[in-house]
Amino acid sequence: MNKLAIIILHKNLNNLLFKCLKSIQDKTKFINYHIYIADTGSDQDKLTELQHFLKENFKKQKNATLISFNYYDFGKNVNEIIKNYLQDEKIIVFCNNDIEFITNCLDEMIETYKKHPNTGTVGAKLYYGDGSIQHKGIFIEKRNNELAITHNNLRERDNFKVEDDLFVKGNTAALMLMDTQTFKEINWFPSNYIDSLHDVEMALRCYLLNKKTILCGKALAFHYESQTRKSNGRLLTQDYQTLKKFVFDNETQLKEIL
Repeated sequence: MNKLAIIILHKNLNNLLFKCLKSIQDKTKFINYHIYIADTGSDQDKLTELQHFLKENFKKQKNATLISFNYYDFGKNVNEIIKNYLQDEKIIVFCNNDIEFITNCLDEMIETYKKHPNTGTVGAKLYYGDGSIQHKGIFIEKRNNELAITHNNLRERDNFKVEDDLFVKGNTAALMLMDTQTFKEINWFPSNYIDSLHDVEMALRCYLLNKKTILCGKALAFHYESQTRKSNGRLLTQDYQTLKKFVFDNETQLKEIL
C-alpha cells in the first residue's frame, strides 16, 4: 500500500494532541505513514513541550514533521501542507488533535478504501468522551429553502459496536481518509469556510464526481470536540450560508442525494 500522510492542525492543547499521537502509534499496524503537525500559533512553552515530545517519541521512525503557521484557517492550512510539504504519499488522512483511536483506525480505513472502487472519502465512527455517538456519517437534506444538517445516530449509545461499512452522505474531516488524486479532482479543501461544513461540501463534490462516501464501521475513535472548536460545536451562520449557496448552485445534480 502507498505511503499515508496524516495531517493534524494544532494549537496549545498538548494534552489532547499527545493522547492522539500515542493512540496512532499504539493502535496502528500499517507503519508506512508520516504525520504532519501544523502548529497554528501555540504559546512558546507549549511549542517547546511539543518539540520535545516529538523528539522523544518519533526519533526512531522519523515520521513526524512539525510545521509552523502564523495563522489558522483550516482549509488554507491543509492545502498548503499538501501542496508544499507532502512527499510521495498517495493517501491523506485528516485528523483532529482531539481524536483518540479506540481501534486500529488507519488499518481498518485503508481496508475499506481498498474494498470499494471509486471511493471519495472514508470516515470513522466517533464517540464523545461519555461513550455516546458523535459521528456515524453526516446527514444533510434540503427542506424547502433551508438545509437540515446533523450527524447520524447523534448521542445514541451502542457500546462501541464494530459494524460493517456504511454508505453515507458525508464524513467529518475530524478523522477522514481520501486519496490525493480525488482530493485534487474535487478542487482541494474548500477555504471559504470559517470553522465547519467544509467537509460536507467535500462530500457533495465527491458525489458530483460519482465517488462513494463510506463510513468504516470498524474504525472507532473518541472525539473530544467541544474542547477544541472555536464555535463550541454550533454552526456559524457564514459557514451555513456558504454551504447553502453551494447546494443551491448545484441543486439539479444533487437532487438525488438531498
